[in-house]
Amino acid sequence: MQKGLIDPYGTSNGANFGRILYLTKGSEFAEDGTLIRSGEEHSSLGYKVKEHCAETDNMNRHQMSFNALLTSVDVVKINVAYAEVGMFNSEDAVVITKNGADKMATYHDVEIEDENGETKVVKEKSPMQTGDKVIDFHGNKSISSQTINPDMDDAQAKEERLTNLVELARLNPDLDMVVSPVSLNSRLNYGVTMEGLQGEKKDLHLPDGTVVKNGIVEMEYMVLPQTAEYKSIDYKERLHDKLGSQSNVGRKLSGLFRNSLMCKTGEELYEKALLDQNEVKFNKHRVAVSTERLGLSFKR
Repeated sequence: MQKGLIDPYGTSNGANFGRILYLTKGSEFAEDGTLIRSGEEHSSLGYKVKEHCAETDNMNRHQMSFNALLTSVDVVKINVAYAEVGMFNSEDAVVITKNGADKMATYHDVEIEDENGETKVVKEKSPMQTGDKVIDFHGNKSISSQTINPDMDDAQAKEERLTNLVELARLNPDLDMVVSPVSLNSRLNYGVTMEGLQGEKKDLHLPDGTVVKNGIVEMEYMVLPQTAEYKSIDYKERLHDKLGSQSNVGRKLSGLFRNSLMCKTGEELYEKALLDQNEVKFNKHRVAVSTERLGLSFKR
């Protein structure tokens, strides 16, 4: 990779990883088709990623943040506490407050009635909902698992086992999101810590009376277009829309979900009900071809 010509932070996901590249800021094509090097270190997007102490993160985190920035709906500054809140923010889940949901508004499907009295679905911007997706500038993608309204009635909070969370939101009116710190060590993205230390800080007040000095830090997050509606589209519907053509809408079932389902149904019934053997063969071929491009082979 030529320094000053190609942005080291920017490449594509999936099969095109390392094949789609981005020029640095000011680099351009000459009339004869050759490339003119600008000497800049990054593209405009790459510099935006670098602003967030990205140099202390792993390369794959740069790539994830760069690609997210290409498709993000919005970039917002929010107040984050890195702490455990029961199982509500385990794994990649995050808990958001009503204030945070308003800040990270995104586009959701809304049914409206047109002038002919027919119902149609349109996109309207509204507060973040459970199941919507966000990512920080360190490659940490998250799904909102719970929205906490500090104005929730005490009886309702108790019934839904949210008393402590509602109290946390009331004690910290500026708090927007609670993120589990567990993933930071495994992913080795120390830029999260560096960004948090540089931004504004507030004390975190806990329901038991404990005050955590500077326990709330200011972070910048990207709001992604993958809303709950997007992710809930059926796998087969994703592959074949009403016209029978290939569609990129929706997403596949996660490996974790598939394995959990197979444990319940048994492997034979799972494969019979959900696996298209032609699709299995296609995916195996795609993996083999992609791997052989790297000089590896499954052939004996």
